[in-house]
Amino acid sequence: MTAEFVNADGTRTTVQYTEANFDGKDYPLTGSQFGADTVSLKRIDRRTTERTDKKGGKVIQPLFATRDPPRGLGQDQKGNSSF
Repeated sequence: MTAEFVNADGTRTTVQYTEANFDGKDYPLTGSQFGADTVSLKRIDRRTTERTDKKGGKVIQPLFATRDPPRGLGQDQKGNSSF
């Protein structure tokens, strides 16, 4: 999976991970602007997923995504819908 983000200052960040499943296990991650080296994914419910970026096993960035069919996908770092 490749994810591209536009930062507040307008710069872009691209992170990549492969073979990650929604099982809560850590998988290799590259390109993190925060230096994360692993990512874990969990499905909270049928519309919400949690992605946790870690460095050396320590959580440095939790991300929550909520799918709202009429509007698409929203994501933020606090667990709140960005819609």
